[in-house]
Amino acid sequence: MNRASFVHRRLTIKLWLILLTVSFPVVVGCGPKIPKCYPVSGKVSWKGGKNFKAGTITFLHKEDPEIIAIGEIGADGSFTVSTKMFGESKKGAPEGDYTVMVEDPAKNVAPDGQMQIKPIVAMNPSYKVEAKESNDFKVEVVQ
Repeated sequence: MNRASFVHRRLTIKLWLILLTVSFPVVVGCGPKIPKCYPVSGKVSWKGGKNFKAGTITFLHKEDPEIIAIGEIGADGSFTVSTKMFGESKKGAPEGDYTVMVEDPAKNVAPDGQMQIKPIVAMNPSYKVEAKESNDFKVEVVQ
């Protein structure tokens, strides 16, 4: 092999490596995305109308277990949710039917003092997020 062929070959390999390095982020960035989300908000209350004071609300999509929307419950019982998937976060939730669970931080301590996660399932068995500007829910839970 003469010197010119050797130099040409090395240059070709370098160009391919540069091309692969530049194009790799583009290919990696084309992964799955969060579906279109719609605003979801509302209020959580105990059965009988007393506002839930604080905690977390979780919307679990009934058809796609990868779709989970979570929100913090404020001191007045109000909440908004965001969907977190594939390393991204979007305000709201994709349309569909959801089961809703609420976590009360005051009830997260077991009798032995250990932390426990004890979600409370909402009384309504299903909440439907629709493709519209506002999805406002009243979520009632039992102690």
